[in-house]
Amino acid sequence: MLKNFEIDFHQNIGFNFNGIKIDLHNDYNFESFNYNVALRQLAVQWQISNGDWVRKSLPTTLQLIFYNVSYLQIVKKEVDDYRHDDTTLERIGYATADMRNDFDSVIIGQTSTDDDIIIFFLNDQSIRINAESVELIVTER
Repeated sequence: MLKNFEIDFHQNIGFNFNGIKIDLHNDYNFESFNYNVALRQLAVQWQISNGDWVRKSLPTTLQLIFYNVSYLQIVKKEVDDYRHDDTTLERIGYATADMRNDFDSVIIGQTSTDDDIIIFFLNDQSIRINAESVELIVTER
């Protein structure tokens, strides 16, 4: 999968993008995902948190756009015990196609451009995607 960012493998909670470390777990709230069937395009969006720890220099909105999606699986979220868990990323990483039944593991580093990207949330929901390419689009303050 071609992409314009790198997943930060220090803790698997964000991206390295144009020299900026983006921490999705602490600094952003998951907002939405939208799949356009006709275009085979998935958009996943985060909005910056209003916490006082968040650096003012960070972009306000992050959007991952997956183009030509060839595989998409969304695992349902668990009970609504903690609404905050719905918007909090647990981790993000890669997995090979032969791991598609395993929604608990990621591999360290990308082993192939054919690897899937998996996004895990604290509410146990997860999104697994394989696409021709993915683009990180940021909206500056």
